[in-house]
Amino acid sequence: MTIFYPDVSGFQAGISFSGCAIAVVKATENNNYTNPDYAAAKVRAANAGAYFCAYHFLHAGNGAGQASYAHGRVGSEVPLMIDCEPTYNANGTIASAPQISDAVDFINEYRALGGTVYLLYLPHWYWQGNLGQASLSPVIDLGMLLVSSDYTGYSATGPGWAAYGGMTPVIWQYTSSVSLNGVANVDMNAYQGTLADFQAQVSTGAQTGGNPTLTEGDTGPAVKTLQTRLNVWGATLTVDGDFGPATLAAVKAFQTEQKLTVDGIVGPQTWSALNENPGGAVPYPAPTGLAAGSFDLVHARTLLVNLPDPAGVAAEMMRLARPGGWVASMEPDTEYVRCYPPHPAFDRLCEIFPVVFRRNGADPWIGRRVAHLFRQAGLDDVQAEARVQMYPPGNSRRTIRLDLVRSMRPQVLEMGLATATELDDLDAAARAHLDNPHTVVMSGLLFLTWGRKPDRAQQDFPHTS
Repeated sequence: MTIFYPDVSGFQAGISFSGCAIAVVKATENNNYTNPDYAAAKVRAANAGAYFCAYHFLHAGNGAGQASYAHGRVGSEVPLMIDCEPTYNANGTIASAPQISDAVDFINEYRALGGTVYLLYLPHWYWQGNLGQASLSPVIDLGMLLVSSDYTGYSATGPGWAAYGGMTPVIWQYTSSVSLNGVANVDMNAYQGTLADFQAQVSTGAQTGGNPTLTEGDTGPAVKTLQTRLNVWGATLTVDGDFGPATLAAVKAFQTEQKLTVDGIVGPQTWSALNENPGGAVPYPAPTGLAAGSFDLVHARTLLVNLPDPAGVAAEMMRLARPGGWVASMEPDTEYVRCYPPHPAFDRLCEIFPVVFRRNGADPWIGRRVAHLFRQAGLDDVQAEARVQMYPPGNSRRTIRLDLVRSMRPQVLEMGLATATELDDLDAAARAHLDNPHTVVMSGLLFLTWGRKPDRAQQDFPHTS
């Protein structure tokens, strides 16, 4: 079973947890902030019958001092989650970037004080872009469990479950925009297991579940997962859930490449190797499950711009094209957004946009990079062209930048980039300026990039000699 549950902060003060099996509430931040709604939220969760957990928003430095502050407000009985991500200055620069060492210091001190902490919220975008894809072995050694963040919408095999840093997420925060009991823009998380499993994990760090041992002749969802993971590593299997001769051959080839026991049995060691990712890259999203070479043309529009790992998708697009087929993508590049005459409100909103947009690892300037990604994926004859996006008065796309910032309002406020009043004033002034038919608006560049898959037989995976 899968449990979906919210985590909230002071921005959702007063929210009801009716219908929730679990409620996670921000308690503290750094060593000087306590959520004023924390105590009341704990009561509301109890009244709703929701299992209650707290979280601490970690800052860089003085992890032990922060642990003492958090424990003084949360106590020893309530399980705590560490939220490890940056905070920002008003100009969009990073104010605090907590490191893995800060989390380790916090964990050790919090436990020494008698507190319960086993959950680490560490978004993939922060781990990849700000922590240099650091090994998570220091927190693995402390028995921590990973909570990932990937706002792509939930699926049972979606990208939020992909391993990174040597850890596989047990919880996936898959959206920040759910409406819950009349409150909009609530973070929602998914946990695959029972409530008893969840309680055991957050209170003791216990590991549950796992991948079953598979052999030739097995069928079902676990085999589909196996075939998908093999394809991540370069196999070209049809994901049909049937562990037949082709899957067996791919398993043995993988075991040979990884210097494992070559027996065709997919046990813990083979699963562990499969659940890593080639070259440390995280496939995003998980491969489609379609057979390689299925299409004459594989194309996407404004897709890569939203993804933390566009290279993985470019590689999958190339894999799906037949030899000699084409891959094409149309992606925006939003650096050069201008209006004339210039206006300070419009300029300020344009400054805010990339800071928030990049929070989850997305790249607002992806357009210029696609040609490189296509060549990196192995495409030939790669070409690109770009055009300026300009829209006349009355066209809904004329205010696209303002609309995007408006949709990000909860994140802008949470990151402290502007106050609610400032956002309202900036939005109103910028819209009034763009309503003027004499104002010229350039919304950015749009790159069309295409390339051809080499017209030769694909090499079998993996390479052996």
